[in-house]
Amino acid sequence: MTWEATSAFVELGLTFYAVLAVWHAVRWGRAADLRPALWAGLFVGAAAGTKYLGLLVLAIVLGGVALVSLCRRRPADIAAAALAALAAGGWWYLKNLLVTGNPVYPLVFGGKWLTPYANAAIHNGLSAYGVGGGSPGS
Repeated sequence: MTWEATSAFVELGLTFYAVLAVWHAVRWGRAADLRPALWAGLFVGAAAGTKYLGLLVLAIVLGGVALVSLCRRRPADIAAAALAALAAGGWWYLKNLLVTGNPVYPLVFGGKWLTPYANAAIHNGLSAYGVGGGSPGS
């Protein structure tokens, strides 16, 4: 745990944000107060901005909040949670959109603004990454 917390890996942070998002969503479900919905939105946005797998956390938690909020006839709660999520995690996707033309890069390669040089550099770097990759410069 100590090694993971002091390393460059983001899984521990993603787990932290996911657990806090679910906890605040449950708190919101028990009491019809807007603040836990805002916190849940903030934490799902942080999860989505930490790693692409956080988008799954966002979909599940905000989906549940949306369902309950529509049943309660309180659409402002889901709107507030979604805006908090966008404020927390949307910057990562905006950066990807501006730099590559693709907000979920590199999950879907390409983009209308990706230059041939950048595209070649990215593909060369990825081909040499991990087990079985080529050596740098080959």
